[in-house]
Amino acid sequence: TAAASESDRSNVVADLLSSLETPVSAENAPKAQLALRVAGDLGRVVDLSKLPGVAERLQNIFLTSFGSSYEDIKNAAAYGLGRSCVGSMEAFLPNILSALEENDQRKQYLLLAALRELIYCHQQGFGGDIAPSIQQILPHLQTHLADKEEGVRTM
Repeated sequence: TAAASESDRSNVVADLLSSLETPVSAENAPKAQLALRVAGDLGRVVDLSKLPGVAERLQNIFLTSFGSSYEDIKNAAAYGLGRSCVGSMEAFLPNILSALEENDQRKQYLLLAALRELIYCHQQGFGGDIAPSIQQILPHLQTHLADKEEGVRTM
């Protein structure tokens, strides 16, 4: 998709968004999990903020998926959010960091998992320069080092 023409890319993204906006049920949970991961990998190589409304819709989908009753969906949403941030850091990172400031423990774990994906992808050589964002990210990581929840601390 990253090498596809602009119109083909738009069609693929529109189909992906449509698939992701379908309510998750037991029958379609594996498909939804795959779609969340594919959206993240697409966002890793394509700046989704350049496609009108796509970054906003995807962020909403990822964050809404954190409330799913399916653990695999939650984890796939964290993966997708972190990877999408790689290609569109200006669009995704501020929302991740502001959501980390909320006091929702289960959401914080998933948001930290998204940050882990972002950092991992940059370590692997994907995305632009992460250095300007380190000063924004580091205080959140330091705050959660002392979290009372072990899962959040170890993330």
